[in-house]
Amino acid sequence: MAAFQVFAQNRPLQQRPSGILPERKASFRAIPTLLTVREVAKRLRLSTATVYRLIHEKKIPAQRFGTSFRVRPEDLEKGRESGE
Repeated sequence: MAAFQVFAQNRPLQQRPSGILPERKASFRAIPTLLTVREVAKRLRLSTATVYRLIHEKKIPAQRFGTSFRVRPEDLEKGRESGE
């Protein structure tokens, strides 16, 4: 038997007293909505290749997640207002 299992068996579980820390409920409002390149292309009525080019030219601010890009909707609205 591993040392951790022996330690865990000998130690009683302690419950956190209620009322010390408030329970937090998951809020999906706190998670920002990010658009894919395809969604950006649909909104701007451009091809996905053009959107990728604009991202690489830094004309559309984007965040990279692995091999894909995501764009905040607010950044698109700012770009539309400024005429880019």
